Amino acid sequence: MVSRFTASQSVNLDVPGPLESLQAYLDQPERIVRALFDADRIQSLDGRTFRLQMQTLRFFMLQITPTVDLQVWTDSDHVLHINAVDCQLAGTDVFAHRFHLSFTGLLRPVQSAARRADCGTSCATGHADLAVEVMLPTPFAALSNSVLQIAGNKLLNGVLVTVKRRLTSQLSADYQNWAATRLVQVAATNR
Repeated sequence: MVSRFTASQSVNLDVPGPLESLQAYLDQPERIVRALFDADRIQSLDGRTFRLQMQTLRFFMLQITPTVDLQVWTDSDHVLHINAVDCQLAGTDVFAHRFHLSFTGLLRPVQSAARRADCGTSCATGHADLAVEVMLPTPFAALSNSVLQIAGNKLLNGVLVTVKRRLTSQLSADYQNWAATRLVQVAATNR
């Protein structure tokens, strides 16, 4: 039985400083990946592809540990894109060749609508979509499709909520550290 589970999340992140500063920050995909994920869970494969070892997920009686290869880049409009290009599962052979993960996300710098001329506040808006298509093993056939859908969608939504939390806390903190360091460097250069 093939099942498809989906989840989506949106985010609005207010950050201090001018839009140009946020754009310059988003133009550093590797820094952003390192700010979002624990160093022991992420490995750089090249300048824009990273392997992420996710935490173990539980779906009914199954435990799986996904390893996802993510391509991360910024386009000419300073929009940060993240796409899953591969996924391997550890913890079970049940899904061997019957599992497909799709993840797309973006983070777009925009001038905050509430910006005052003296505060220089900008904003990053984004969204992420996560989908899994899987052929579930025979024991799952006994469960109703609606129960499976609710459980699968809830699991994926939990993954995206965790990413959103990291984005709003860890990425915000890293941006503020980066911006402060950048200000010090600019001041030192202007002396």
